[in-house]
Amino acid sequence: MHENLTFIGLNEFNPDLISNIAGTLPKGNYLSKLLACRKIECTTEDQLDSGYLEPWVQWVSIQTGTPSAIHGIKNLGDIMRLKQPQLWERLSKIGKSSIIWGAMNARRGDSDHCQIFLPDPWVFDEPAFPDEIGAFVELPRYLAKNYTSLSAFRIIKLAGAFLANGFRHAGLQNFLKFFWLVARGMAKFGPRNMVFICGFEYLSAAAFCRQAKNLEPDLSFIFLNSLAHVQHHYWKSTDIKRLSEIKFAYATIEKILALMDRELNLFSPDRRIVVSNGLSQVNTSADAPWVLYRVRNMDGFLNKLDVSFSRVETLMSYDGHIIFDNLDDMKTARRTLADVHINDVPLLLLEAHPDQLKLFFRIDFSEVIGPETSISIGSETLNFGDEIAKVVVRTGKHSQNGVIYHNCSELGVDEMSGFLNHNLFKIIYPELFFDDPVAQPEADRRIYRGKFSADSQ
Repeated sequence: MHENLTFIGLNEFNPDLISNIAGTLPKGNYLSKLLACRKIECTTEDQLDSGYLEPWVQWVSIQTGTPSAIHGIKNLGDIMRLKQPQLWERLSKIGKSSIIWGAMNARRGDSDHCQIFLPDPWVFDEPAFPDEIGAFVELPRYLAKNYTSLSAFRIIKLAGAFLANGFRHAGLQNFLKFFWLVARGMAKFGPRNMVFICGFEYLSAAAFCRQAKNLEPDLSFIFLNSLAHVQHHYWKSTDIKRLSEIKFAYATIEKILALMDRELNLFSPDRRIVVSNGLSQVNTSADAPWVLYRVRNMDGFLNKLDVSFSRVETLMSYDGHIIFDNLDDMKTARRTLADVHINDVPLLLLEAHPDQLKLFFRIDFSEVIGPETSISIGSETLNFGDEIAKVVVRTGKHSQNGVIYHNCSELGVDEMSGFLNHNLFKIIYPELFFDDPVAQPEADRRIYRGKFSADSQ
């Protein structure tokens, strides 16, 4: 097996954007160093309208070496259903160590040699390992799940734990740089989410670098998501001069790459690195408006509908899971929620998982809605604006076309094109992926593909 590998999941970055922004930075910048690495163009067979061209699906494919047709994981928070071992689990079985920092829709699983596992902020039931680093994820996890119904007290409490953890694990110098980055962002943009997302990512990356430097694992894996966020929200023009928010986010990645080179010698000849976006985004400024809506407070909404439930686990955008105490409550809730309409069409897409007493929901429309619009539930109505928040008019949408930058000889010396993203780690670690993948049970696949069996209704 080859020497240690540093993998950066730079989620959904657009290659043209990164190239254009690198051209505006001083000579010798780290974005340009990244672009000078060998390149592979990758893709996926999943389509935009399939429900599977999502990062929480594509990264599961990459991390397991299997396409979505095999692993069957469609939604955030469904990772406990995964039947295939993830890369770090395979490494652990042959005694190889890893640090997995923020991998999307992932779990530590059966990996005793995974020394540190920090879950992404959007997987609600996966703990950090060891427990002491959990404060890194609890604040962004709370904000991602509750940003339309926040508690100031809860934010202050979690922010204090996050900052204390950041200082302890990232060090004073990086801690001060984090504050300077956030201060500059707030001075330019005000207290926007993207400023804090970029700041969090820098401090988190600094802590990752310190752990990777001290432990020197066989695999150091970090996932960065800020670029995906700003491209979805702020890619309002094809003119790079008008994209100040996006330039701020890419400048933060430039700082993170500089930090990783300083701490881990990232771009030294003897450091094996792979950087991938998994999938990409393309600009939607020429498309019809696609609006992202979110239920303001799903617990309160369900209470108004007299739905009995145990708890709600909202995800980061327009979806979530409702957990029940028994099957009868779940079936009743599904019938009630299926009767909720907006402009005579169902408000929610629903997927039932009886084995887990869980109902997945997602707002299933994206048109521009006027203020006079009402939500209908049978003969009753609710005010749309009271229950539903308009989050953003999407500015970037997912693309099948991904890219991989690397310096690994086993990935080839010439540019490659057209290979499937889930084959990446199978090429790097062929000795680990010798078995045929086991597909999800057929009943699971019927549910995930939206074809409900009779006992799922």
